[in-house]
Amino acid sequence: MQADSAFRVVNIPLNRDDIVDFLLPAPAGKTGAKAGIIKQRASADAEALWAKMLKEQPGMAALLMRDNPHGFVQQLTTDRLVPVEHLTGDDTFLTRNLGGWSPVWFGVMAAKWSEAASDPLLRYAITLTEYGQAVNWLGADPALVAARLGQETGFETPEEVCAAVLRMLEWRETRGFNSTTENMTACALSLYEDIRDEGPLTRPDGKKPGVPRVVLLDELLGQLARIEERRRTALFEMDAETASALKNWQDELLRETGLMLILKAEYIMGRGRCSAVMIAPELGCVVKQPGPEPFHEAHLAAATHNGKPENRPRLTQDGALVTSAGRIRLILEEGLIERLNHLFHHKVELCSLLGYITEPFVTGPTLQEYVLEQHDRLSPEVYEFIQLHQQVCEVMGVENGDWHAANFIVVSDKPNPLMPGIPLMIHIDWGAARALTAGELTHEATEARYNQVKNIAFSYQDAHLAKISERLHNDLAQSAERRSRLRAMAEKMVNA
Repeated sequence: MQADSAFRVVNIPLNRDDIVDFLLPAPAGKTGAKAGIIKQRASADAEALWAKMLKEQPGMAALLMRDNPHGFVQQLTTDRLVPVEHLTGDDTFLTRNLGGWSPVWFGVMAAKWSEAASDPLLRYAITLTEYGQAVNWLGADPALVAARLGQETGFETPEEVCAAVLRMLEWRETRGFNSTTENMTACALSLYEDIRDEGPLTRPDGKKPGVPRVVLLDELLGQLARIEERRRTALFEMDAETASALKNWQDELLRETGLMLILKAEYIMGRGRCSAVMIAPELGCVVKQPGPEPFHEAHLAAATHNGKPENRPRLTQDGALVTSAGRIRLILEEGLIERLNHLFHHKVELCSLLGYITEPFVTGPTLQEYVLEQHDRLSPEVYEFIQLHQQVCEVMGVENGDWHAANFIVVSDKPNPLMPGIPLMIHIDWGAARALTAGELTHEATEARYNQVKNIAFSYQDAHLAKISERLHNDLAQSAERRSRLRAMAEKMVNA
């Protein structure tokens, strides 16, 4: 890498006129400057090197080699930073500002910075920190992975797991996993059937060990991500035939099995965080892999544009990039997310080796979808239940800065065991939860966290619902009796 192309953590406000004019109508049909972006999954080349090390030097270092984010770098041009369908499916994607949540691209990027002024996007890039020629990153903890290896994989030694992973990687090579679209989709389907039916890959074959379910689930998620990235590339390149064929295959797979992947391969603050979520009803699970992202928090009203406040990312700690496995490491070290899910009757399993969370499959609309269909469903009782989650966090000494209506699943045909009279609602994403520090226990800070929940209003992406939600929050915040009752309920749950 050239000295002028250092890795930087940047944010790019996407609502600037130059950027809007450049990206729209989509696909832009224009080529932006080259940039190296850290993506959700490791590249095929990086995983080929991983397979080589697994074979030649099996052990914990080989097992964790894939976690290195330098293997996740993909060369793109800036016209491809925002997926085409975000722009064609939402006329206001680049311009909408609700409560300061306007679209801001955020992540690690390497580019020819001396020429940034000539690119419509890079000229607006704000550097938060510069890593230099190598990414500063936090990944999996070898000691933690070693301690949990038997629990997660069923094997006791890293060498056994290396052999199992290598078997899977060699198997997919014979299927042309990254070649033609036909081979890619056939490989995904074969892998899925092996997991569902406990097929040959799951069983020993001579000296080759069976491949653990955690490894197969990760690979299935990865293969579905490769297929989706291929489809998105076809859209950018206006290859309608390939894009349509892959979309038809995905739709058919969804109809026949319920299997689907939600890939947010980029972090656009105000629109969505980088992550991959695989929903697999026949496998009885949902697999969630957090995206690689720097240590940060949301800085509300950090800037102003056209007279409106804009929220921006602000780096925390040393601003290092946290990989998927690094994120699970932090979650396990804090011990918060497993307990939060348990308190709200939702069991989860964490994989420190490969960096993802598995939870039971539940069916139902998101709270956002549920209330958009019928606005009066957003009742005082429903809002109290949302706020109860924050109060449980408070009793535990936790902040969850991400209150979003899409993070609640409504199971309308089941009663709510904690608050009778409203349907069962499951909070499915505690990824932003963190332990509070001693200096954050002041009355002012406690009230600020209580009122963070008010931001959920903007996640409905509907002005009328936003007003209803804000009114419900204000009514609850001003009622000493209701607040006291919720707090007592939270204390009883946590201290039981």
